[in-house]
Amino acid sequence: MALHPHRRDSPGSDPLEIARRFAGALDRDELAAACALLGAGCVYVARQATWVGPQAIGASCREASAWGRARLDTLAYESQVEAAPAHQVSILFIDHLAHRGKQHRYACRQLLRIGGDGLIERIEHVELPGQHEALVAFLASVGLSRPAGPRSGPAPSSGS
Repeated sequence: MALHPHRRDSPGSDPLEIARRFAGALDRDELAAACALLGAGCVYVARQATWVGPQAIGASCREASAWGRARLDTLAYESQVEAAPAHQVSILFIDHLAHRGKQHRYACRQLLRIGGDGLIERIEHVELPGQHEALVAFLASVGLSRPAGPRSGPAPSSGS
């Protein structure tokens, strides 16, 4: 995935704007666009797993999205971006899942640290209370399970 560095003084290099572009790209499953906003050494930490670099992070998200889209009847993503201190931004990601007539809403938070070059240098996945357990229960109720990973509780989804 190609990187497109952004200078702090260039249009759209504001941390909130960078996070909005990142979250929006993930919500649309546009992983190349999301990864273009990651620094070469970006670190993504989720539970006990760590991914380093745009290719590893993108592959993780791509795999999770493909898993969900292949197994669920519907999968949609949305996000809300909020400011946090010191070039950090908080993104609330919400995944809408439906399968076999049942629906579920999974939410998690990711904290992004934006570097001086305008690229994302760190992403930290934060589970919200009860969300992971509820997701696991939903998946079990529709006959599914999946391995552990970042956004969609037990595995990353692209908007997740």
